[in-house]
Amino acid sequence: MKDAMKDAKNDANTNTDKVEGEGSYEATHRYNQAVEKHARSGDADELAKKAAEALDGPDAGELKRAEEAGKRGPRKS
Repeated sequence: MKDAMKDAKNDANTNTDKVEGEGSYEATHRYNQAVEKHARSGDADELAKKAAEALDGPDAGELKRAEEAGKRGPRKS
């Protein structure tokens, strides 16, 4: 995934003559391509396996708390 994101970032640096602002369609397109490239690389299956193993490992409690916090959403200030 790091390589895919680096490729997307490098592509972003080559197109500096067009300002799209927030919500850039061009950046979204590059990101989506990078994600698809990563998913097709086969690394996703290995990472999913490692994540599943982590849920049964010593960090299981911390991972569960992080999941619950993510589901609750942002804190109110």
